Amino acid sequence: MNKLKLTTTVFSLALVSLTSCDPAKLIIVKNKSDRPACFYLAFKGSRMVGEGYEKEFETLKIELGTTKPDNRTAIPFGFGGWPRREVERFVDEQVKSIEIVGKETNVSMTDKQEMTEYLLARRRGLFNQFITIRID
Repeated sequence: MNKLKLTTTVFSLALVSLTSCDPAKLIIVKNKSDRPACFYLAFKGSRMVGEGYEKEFETLKIELGTTKPDNRTAIPFGFGGWPRREVERFVDEQVKSIEIVGKETNVSMTDKQEMTEYLLARRRGLFNQFITIRID
């Protein structure tokens, strides 16, 4: 019986370790101010983003309110994390500009290096699977 239990345990561990469970790769935008805010992500061509944003567009405009659930949104970009090379590739190949308009935050970026550093500084999660942008 011990041999069967050991075999089952080893098989289960092997199965779990070989199965990929990549988390969703997200950009999360939060409005922490007491006034509505907007987040704009302009792409270098038309872009289709995953669930909830299944249409082509050149600029993704997200309007954020001041109360839950309107003060936060998550934009999916596939699976995995945001390691440095992935953020650099994303900005280099896809992003034209990032603009954030809020009560006290007005940011407009078109420089690749500036956008890359901005996004890298906001990576969160165990595997850097989130980029969290907070609008104050």
